[in-house]
Amino acid sequence: MFRYEKIYEKQQATIASMVTFAQQQTPTNTTILALVRKRTKKFLKQDAGPFVPQSATWKNLAVSYLTVPNALNDKKQVKGGLHALCMFVNHASEEVDKDPQLTQVYALITRAPSKLLKDFHMPEKALHKLGWRKEGMQRATTKGGKSGEGS
Repeated sequence: MFRYEKIYEKQQATIASMVTFAQQQTPTNTTILALVRKRTKKFLKQDAGPFVPQSATWKNLAVSYLTVPNALNDKKQVKGGLHALCMFVNHASEEVDKDPQLTQVYALITRAPSKLLKDFHMPEKALHKLGWRKEGMQRATTKGGKSGEGS
């Protein structure tokens, strides 16, 4: 069991390192961000047993969608980014509450749906499938419980 957990954590750490490296490039390296999206999606689909992906994994997936040039003009990028941000905000980990960029995350969660509704004529029902709620996205703070956070 311990070995399985270590492999799972290493996969998440690798994704985080790739995002950091891509963002350090000028301009942001879109090839690496595309690879991050591909690896993260595979990672999230694999059988994780009792382990929950870290909240940072969802945030890294959002970054891989929303930091490519002209991301907000591409429906696929906005949809993917919104879904990942909603999963990040709804994550059970207390680390989300401590995230220094939480205000920016909420701002993007507000901006992305309006972009999808107005510019891409996406129905509100489809936004709900991405995890968005019209009433607003608010954190439900949790106490205790293992969420898989470790970094």
